[in-house]
Amino acid sequence: MATLPPGPFETLDVGGGVTAPVYLIPFDKRGRVKAPQTRAHLIDAATQGGFTHLFLFSHGWNNDFETALGRYRRFFSEFKGVREQHSGPADYRPLLVGVIWPSTALVLPWERPPKMAGAPGPDAALDRAQEADAYLEELDDVADSLPAESVARFFELATSSEPLDEAAATELATLLQPLYAAPDDPGAAAEGAPSAEEILATWQVVAQTTSPTRPAADDEDEEAFGGGALDGAGDAGGPEAAGFFSFLDPRPALRSFTVWKMKDRAGVVGSRGVGPLLADLLAAAPAAKCHLIGHSYGAKVVLSAANTLPDGSTVTSALLLQPAINGFAFAANVANEGFPGGYRRVLSIVQQPILSTFSKHDAPLTKLFHLAVRRRGDLGEVRVAAGAPSRYAALGGFGPRGTPPPEGVEISMPAAGTAYPSLDAGTEIVGLQGDALIDGHGDVTTPHTAWALLHQVLGA
Repeated sequence: MATLPPGPFETLDVGGGVTAPVYLIPFDKRGRVKAPQTRAHLIDAATQGGFTHLFLFSHGWNNDFETALGRYRRFFSEFKGVREQHSGPADYRPLLVGVIWPSTALVLPWERPPKMAGAPGPDAALDRAQEADAYLEELDDVADSLPAESVARFFELATSSEPLDEAAATELATLLQPLYAAPDDPGAAAEGAPSAEEILATWQVVAQTTSPTRPAADDEDEEAFGGGALDGAGDAGGPEAAGFFSFLDPRPALRSFTVWKMKDRAGVVGSRGVGPLLADLLAAAPAAKCHLIGHSYGAKVVLSAANTLPDGSTVTSALLLQPAINGFAFAANVANEGFPGGYRRVLSIVQQPILSTFSKHDAPLTKLFHLAVRRRGDLGEVRVAAGAPSRYAALGGFGPRGTPPPEGVEISMPAAGTAYPSLDAGTEIVGLQGDALIDGHGDVTTPHTAWALLHQVLGA
């Protein structure tokens, strides 16, 4: 994007003879804007353009530029379709803003693009080399945050061709332990990182869960990852409590670390980069209806941005698509621990009830998220009800927790064209149970999700 001239990336046909500029604003992992001239152009356009609606969308993990752009295009193509079919707002001059943030490093195995099936051929060696190179790039990203004196030993352990014994695995966990504190994440807990033993216990659980001897992560059997040591491991103490330590492959262990890494990065990008941008957009176009949309960790990006707005600021709506954040994020009293969820304040900033989808078919958020994200600060996003396997369960896997009616409600997600029910005046967060309409973590660019946004737009 550095070679692109300042201004919108493209213009989309949004229906009814209306076109909309699309601005893509890139940020680095510290939340610093990478295209300041385009950002300035966007604020000028918002000031002068007479826009009626502002849409700010953030992608989630493992989305490079091309993937993020494709997701934004597909979503607004679906939105155009439902708007034309179901009589969207007559006065409609939208401005579309897509956040681009570095979420592709350190991706988890289930988030990698699928490879074509087939017998090994002449390219098998190349495939292995490319996979190894990608893993080394992931390790580089981790090593950048380590003290210089720890880097060599980190690479030695992380690239071991043999499984790590307990001593080596504990050493690796000790090397990484300071990184789990995430001091730059506005949502992180003050008490800092978990112990090396707690980190190792988590690695064991995730490694056992994703073992080739177990069902694949997208297996529809709800019991596939339940029972035995997996049920409570992580709420217990250290490796002995987990009950199955033998040898540890460093690769899934390091990739489980990415759950923390990307989650914290989303908070930093949202608060430090997108938050100031959102504040400037609201000031530049005060009459425009502002709609926030976030998928996966992109939900943390937009919520963190809204959370930085000054008191008295408002946005019109927020649509969270399979959000990879804790289910207690909006609770008044997180799991009876005596503190509010990290995004509780956002309920007073968003004028409409927040809509948040969840589905049992989202394997990463129903089967793995709560096993990996187990710092105290992850609880309620300060840094269990029936159906959720843990109080660390994801909002996008099991719906909102700690917000009893009428503040929080759950409804079956209406299909496109089906009316949304009337809500109590005190409702602030609506969990959209999408089992019938959402088949997986990335199944969010559909007529049904676009219909949810249209419901918000028409309700403004």
